[in-house]
Amino acid sequence: MGYPYHTLVTPAILLDNPGITREEYIQLLDRVHTHSLYEFGKGCRWSSVKRKVEDNCYHKGIKGLAELLNLTTTQQWRDFNEVGSDRNGLVIRPPEYFPDDRSGKIVHKVWVHEKNVLESEREVEEISWGKLKVGEVWEEVMMGSERGVVQKILKETCRRKERDEEDEDFGEGGPRYKYKMVIAPFHSKGRVEKFATQEGLWSKWPQFHPDFVYDWKQSQGTFSLDMFCSKGFAWVKVNDRYSLAPETFDRISAGSNTTAMSFGYTDLVLTAEAIRNRAWKILSYKGLKHSPRFMRYFPEARKRYSRAVWDSHTSLSAKQQNMTISDLLRFRILPCNVI
Repeated sequence: MGYPYHTLVTPAILLDNPGITREEYIQLLDRVHTHSLYEFGKGCRWSSVKRKVEDNCYHKGIKGLAELLNLTTTQQWRDFNEVGSDRNGLVIRPPEYFPDDRSGKIVHKVWVHEKNVLESEREVEEISWGKLKVGEVWEEVMMGSERGVVQKILKETCRRKERDEEDEDFGEGGPRYKYKMVIAPFHSKGRVEKFATQEGLWSKWPQFHPDFVYDWKQSQGTFSLDMFCSKGFAWVKVNDRYSLAPETFDRISAGSNTTAMSFGYTDLVLTAEAIRNRAWKILSYKGLKHSPRFMRYFPEARKRYSRAVWDSHTSLSAKQQNMTISDLLRFRILPCNVI
């Protein structure tokens, strides 16, 4: 059997559009509409779209494509994200980008950590999972909000001798130590920079541009959508053009395999047909219940599916029987006239 799946969109586009450029790939992805959390009724059109609840993963432009292709990050990006420290040895974090769409319109923001501000020292009695020493940072173990540099340790009590002992308040693996100590609380101080457009953001902070972040020289890889797509579906890039890796068709199964938790060739073909026919309803939550009607409504999709079943299963049979290519072709002649 086989079914269209919203998670197979990225490789399905390459199945029907081999040798596309990065820009073409982005455009084709943006034309797709999937709704993994929204259910369409029987009476809805195949091309129905609910933009407020559709999946955003195919509409994120160049950054989205990098994520879908599971591109590795560049060394320059990793260097940019190295944490620094101030004169007190406290961490100074690298600038952080975050989009804000609470107003209904996306505002691109960058938080820049400028410094850490030490406050007046105070005596506290607190607990800690690890052993502390003067100069280390203690963080409140339950909420993660209180932080302070340990100035003096007045008393240390070991609440448990071994880490696997049961703690009466926190259970197994709870805080091991209790301290009476003097800390200097501190808080981070920084600024937020706002940009109305991505272009404005990238002009000021080119470090957040996907060309800086991701390694677009990567010539091959696997798709990154969920654990299903990672099992066998792969891509290659030749002369800056993307295609499905030929080994994909050796790695994947004939069709949906719930036991092995993997998708197969017939699923890929039907997903490509859903895209070609703009049948977004079937690429939605519980969309598979529309499969019988999909096959009846789109006869060309059913014909291609039948061919995919024959192709995949005869191929697997040939492998199991160690057939030559000539043997396989002879084996396929009669059924080809029937389909």
